[in-house]
Amino acid sequence: MKNLTRTLLSLYLLVCFTCCTTQPPPPVEVTPEKTIPLKDLNPHIAIGTPVDAAVYDNEKYSTIITTEFNVGQSLWYANWGGWKAENDYDFEHFNKTVNWMLAHNMKPMAHMLTGQNLFMPDWLINGKWKRAELDTLLQNMIYSIMDANDNKDKVEIWNVANELFEEDGSYRTDMVWTKLGWEADSSNLEGEAQINTQHPVFIRKAFTYCREKTNKKLELRDYNIEGDNPAYPNDKKHKAFYQLVKHMLNTQIPLDAIGIQGHISVGTSSWLFENNALSNIVKKFKDLGVDVYITELDVAIGTRTWSDKLAEQQKEDYYNFVKQAIEGGASQLYIWGIQDGSDKGFLTTEHPLPWDENLNKKRAYYGIQKALMETK
Repeated sequence: MKNLTRTLLSLYLLVCFTCCTTQPPPPVEVTPEKTIPLKDLNPHIAIGTPVDAAVYDNEKYSTIITTEFNVGQSLWYANWGGWKAENDYDFEHFNKTVNWMLAHNMKPMAHMLTGQNLFMPDWLINGKWKRAELDTLLQNMIYSIMDANDNKDKVEIWNVANELFEEDGSYRTDMVWTKLGWEADSSNLEGEAQINTQHPVFIRKAFTYCREKTNKKLELRDYNIEGDNPAYPNDKKHKAFYQLVKHMLNTQIPLDAIGIQGHISVGTSSWLFENNALSNIVKKFKDLGVDVYITELDVAIGTRTWSDKLAEQQKEDYYNFVKQAIEGGASQLYIWGIQDGSDKGFLTTEHPLPWDENLNKKRAYYGIQKALMETK
């Protein structure tokens, strides 16, 4: 009996000692950067990227796309195999990408239908077209991509016209579509705010043909349109773009949204963020009654050698751009690709994107994340 009592007492003391001296394990730290995708951080803005063919053969790449983004762009370039002859189109990749996005709960945007000759095929640029023939080509192209794959209902946003202006605000001279003629400006702007006295007719025709086929959003896009201060770059190009938007709205051209591309260079855009400059530009367009999207954001280093200092500055630039865009009222934001590295897209050898060559998150990713969290 004494032995049993002694044993029970020993067990009791052991339990008491264990309870008093052993602390429960600390809770696992769960931070947004570890667990919450970009698309789920802020209900005020959709987050997207172009959907590259890599989604079909690179599981890590496709997992990033489907995890982090809820909108995407399907790219169709007439000059790079998309439009082979008058009635010979290749929409296979475009359609496949649209369907892939829908299957993965992403809303598709189409980029692009009309723009400078860089994006148009040689047979179109060099053809001896009568005005009516060129008009028919434009209409048939738009109708065809809309009808293919039922894209008119599947695609949520159509980038109808892209990169129409020179840096001084004049219209590009290398646009075959300007052969359709010109119309007088109806922006009601005067003085230095009126950069152009007339606008290409093809803009009206392209947007009208799109509206005849779809009730989805129609977008006008360009780069270097973020500044309206004469002391800084891009003032006249911004004014010309703004004037065109005013003209389109005043003359019932069906325009729903404008796209600010957002190609900037690491550490050289402080003027864009001073005194909420970018936020004010976004709001300026929003006040016209159109949606504003950031459509092609990247932050490249140019010919400099990649370094920790540049990586940190890139993070800060992404943070400032995204934060001000959202505060100004932008409703969608697209990073222009995800992966640094050669042959993966625009400027990707200049380290412009949030993931590195091996698809690991860079500091830039966390700059975007911070901006999304602070504006939710």
